[in-house]
Amino acid sequence: MSGVTVLAATDKAVDLFTKCIRRARASLIFPTYQAVCVGTPNVKDETHTLGVVMETRKEHRALIDRFKEKKIVFVNTWSKNDIKRADIALLRIHHKVLASTPDECASLIQVSSNWNRAHCVRTFLAAQLLTPVLGDHVCSSRVKYVFDKPVRGDVWNVDHTMQYLPTKLKEKLKVKRKNEELTIPEHIHLSRLVLPAYYKDKQSLVLESDIATSSAFQYALNTLGLLTREQNQAEKDQEAAQSSG
Repeated sequence: MSGVTVLAATDKAVDLFTKCIRRARASLIFPTYQAVCVGTPNVKDETHTLGVVMETRKEHRALIDRFKEKKIVFVNTWSKNDIKRADIALLRIHHKVLASTPDECASLIQVSSNWNRAHCVRTFLAAQLLTPVLGDHVCSSRVKYVFDKPVRGDVWNVDHTMQYLPTKLKEKLKVKRKNEELTIPEHIHLSRLVLPAYYKDKQSLVLESDIATSSAFQYALNTLGLLTREQNQAEKDQEAAQSSG
């Protein structure tokens, strides 16, 4: 993952950052991510409230996944006792499609989430929207393809090999050589982080880094035509600043 990075030189700065993150969660101000995804969701803009369960594979113990014994499973129903016992965590997440290719083989999706433990955002994009992050060779296994059409796969039916790319997308990205998919970086980017009451006058600190400014993703964004008008302008401004410097 690329994007906003916060570094602290003192314990005091760490404490302030931690307090700001707590305030943000209490105020429902969530970090925002941008991701280039394989496919396009059927619903372009939606807010979700889901239950998150860390599921352990119980049957056939010898077949327990050797990479991770627990996996995220999203549920739509739960009880108050489930929440009290911490058996289920509540996920509040919003997704919006910023751009997509004409044939919808790829899209740029913005996601705001109240937490991202255990790679929850990546898992949500794959398991719920069936649009795995381009270059994600782990969570993309939640999606299987039948004649290049995405279907939800079994949680434990994973092979941890390189990500499958539909034929149309491979052609657009000019992926020709065998196993060339492995060279594609994971296209997810922390684009916005708000730290409420960061300053002494209680003003918030807003840290922003648009995915269009990340050099690692320029090829996919430009080749697939996924830059919005604002992002195109941001890219031009960045190029102008670099050339003048």
